[in-house]
Amino acid sequence: MTTSRKPDEGDKQRGRELARMRKAQSLSQAEMAAKIGVSTQQYGKYERGENRIPIGRYTTALEVLGVANGSLPGFSESATGYEIAPLVKAELQQLLDELKGDLDKARDLLRRL
Repeated sequence: MTTSRKPDEGDKQRGRELARMRKAQSLSQAEMAAKIGVSTQQYGKYERGENRIPIGRYTTALEVLGVANGSLPGFSESATGYEIAPLVKAELQQLLDELKGDLDKARDLLRRL
């Protein structure tokens, strides 16, 4: 059985997740590339979903980004159920804080009407 060497939707999703997490930590593509042992051009292709990322490189990238034990981004199973990964939790909290501020502004505007 042969597998396609072309990137599939999963490869593209992994690339988007790597880009999101890298940006959240203010790392450049060049810095990430150096940390996982590939060229900047190759790393950019991983993030854009143009090339498949080997599992070893993906695991290394997750470790560099602080994802516990190379688990997949987003959620991980624990003894008490599912936990939100720290980077995702921080991003969600920021979005909720922004939403709360927008709601407060909307309430003020409604009160003035």
